[in-house]
Amino acid sequence: MPPELLEAIKTGGAALVPLLTYLYWQERAERLKEREEHKTVARDMITAMVKTETTLATLGNIFKGGRPIP
Repeated sequence: MPPELLEAIKTGGAALVPLLTYLYWQERAERLKEREEHKTVARDMITAMVKTETTLATLGNIFKGGRPIP
């Protein structure tokens, strides 16, 4: 913890508890939102990778004279 924050807690005492609690919950909400966004991006990336692999396999089969993958 920065010394300035420790000094403010020492001088402010219990009056700072609601403010610090509010700041903690705000930061926590931001982290949770960011985590959800990362999960969404990861899920979309996996879906795109599967589609790309399927497309490349189909093209490979077409150029080899085989049938496309349904």
